[in-house]
Amino acid sequence: MTNQDGRVTFWQALRMKPVVHRAGRVALIVGTILVLINQGELFLAGEMPPYGRYC
Repeated sequence: MTNQDGRVTFWQALRMKPVVHRAGRVALIVGTILVLINQGELFLAGEMPPYGRYC
């Protein structure tokens, strides 16, 4: 997975297994934190956010 110079290109690096795994873990953690920030009050009140209704 290297070019003629022996270096990995940007697009090749995006497909590497360690990069994909790390990105997935970071996305899961950041997404969970954002949901708790935005919907935390509803969760603490025992309610579910009204998904599908944005009006």
